[in-house]
Amino acid sequence: EGSKLDCQVHIGHGVVIGKNCLLAGQVGVGGKTVIEDNVVLYGQVGVIQRVRIGRDAVVLAGAGVSKSLEGGKVYFGAPASEAPTKYREIAALRHLPEFFKNYYR
Repeated sequence: EGSKLDCQVHIGHGVVIGKNCLLAGQVGVGGKTVIEDNVVLYGQVGVIQRVRIGRDAVVLAGAGVSKSLEGGKVYFGAPASEAPTKYREIAALRHLPEFFKNYYR
């Protein structure tokens, strides 16, 4: 009820989609997955089978969901993890060349 599915969305067999969800273009959801109410899956998100995505969760574009996700949080990346943590990891990668340059002196 109230959920919106964009074009080129694939929903596997036995998937349960809650109320007021938004699934953007090119999202793929594996069979027997449960998507609770008010979940947003941005474009090109892939979800494996038999996982649960909690109420009010947001999964940002291009993420790969390989395990169940808690509700009320924002997720990013492949494999999907909480966005603030993933952004810190990506930011830290920029410092690796300098770290190794100083480390191997």
